[in-house]
Amino acid sequence: MIRTRVDRLVLLKTRLFAAGPPADVLKPDILHQVYGKDLVITEKDLVIVEDYHHHH
Repeated sequence: MIRTRVDRLVLLKTRLFAAGPPADVLKPDILHQVYGKDLVITEKDLVIVEDYHHHH
């Protein structure tokens, strides 16, 4: 969804992993580096990430 709403993205998780247009940042290899096994990319490019910060 975000791909069509922004011109640039920054992907951070304790360090900068990627910055630029969504097509350059939201690539499976980059997302897997950041989220590892907690990342699921569906056939329609929906990205699902387990968010541990909101668990009790």
